Amino acid sequence: MSTISITGATGFIGRHLLRHLAQRPETSIRALTHRTPEDKLPRLPNVEWVRGNLRDQATIDALLAPGGDLIHLAFPEHWTREQQLAANANLAERTVAVAARRVVHCSTAIVVGKTRERSVNEQTRPEPVTEYEVTKLEIEQIWRERCGDRVDLAILRPTAVFGPGGRNLIALANAVVSGNPLASYLRSSLFGRRRMNLVPVESVVEALEFVVDLPGPLRREVFIVSADEDPANNFRDVERLLRTTMDVPDYPIPLLTLPSGLLVAALRLAGRSSWDPNRIYESERLKRAGYRNQPGAFERGLREFATWFASEKASRRVATRSSKADPAPLSSAPFSAPLSASARPLNILRSRSTCNSLSVSKSSLNSRGLR
Repeated sequence: MSTISITGATGFIGRHLLRHLAQRPETSIRALTHRTPEDKLPRLPNVEWVRGNLRDQATIDALLAPGGDLIHLAFPEHWTREQQLAANANLAERTVAVAARRVVHCSTAIVVGKTRERSVNEQTRPEPVTEYEVTKLEIEQIWRERCGDRVDLAILRPTAVFGPGGRNLIALANAVVSGNPLASYLRSSLFGRRRMNLVPVESVVEALEFVVDLPGPLRREVFIVSADEDPANNFRDVERLLRTTMDVPDYPIPLLTLPSGLLVAALRLAGRSSWDPNRIYESERLKRAGYRNQPGAFERGLREFATWFASEKASRRVATRSSKADPAPLSSAPFSAPLSASARPLNILRSRSTCNSLSVSKSSLNSRGLR
């Protein structure tokens, strides 16, 4: 029986990944958790929970299996840069020491930072700007250096991951359901068909599973995971689909036609390293390896997210009536999506949790909704 160890197993992507891997009875799963209460941990027949944290040597030794695989998702958002780098260096060294077969490290597509390339691929030279981007790139380099030729390594760089239980798109969904109609109208006019660079969490999970199973050595290969080839992956179409799924009428009048330079200026003022409204991330290398997004995955992912969001809102309304408090919109804090349920370019949230992808814009642009 093969063994796959997972860090960040109780995070957004981790929970969805566990649901997939639970369907592999021939695979033993060791999943790391830190503070999640015992009764909140999914009970799956092939999953062994390891409690602790990445800075504890005994935890790491209990998590890793000689000859096994490691899917590394964790990125504790409250840690400093120095803590992130030290923990990753230690984990990488122990992975080599136990002679693991393969490591799949989940990074983020925005390590490319301020590159002027409109079409980003794995060959694009990273120019990170923010501390988050710099740290993520440094962590990638740590894994390359420590693994060398001793442990097979692959690095995944997803774009803005969304889905039930995730933080990306929460602000946009709140704006659709209960935001100021005039502000939403003006925002939609400004953003128009600006690329969203979203990718469904199910696609990311499938890519992680695909890469961990790829035959032959991967030799530190980098794979971008995106859904930018889908023509609906733009602000206006995403907003429209959320409205349709949640039964919110569209705007009664046509959107304004605004100069494209206005959005570029707004992004620059917001301090965005990725200010090009038309930037796309290519995932051709993953496709050449044999991976394919499921037909309709992007729209299906949006509908699943919208259905989950509407259910969460309804649950909160019921709780509000019981407590007689004023209802509050869903926040950007992470939610725990049930495992039965089917995280920048201008992201809405600073999603620094497990395997984040694209990070945040300033609050004035927060409702755009994207890593």
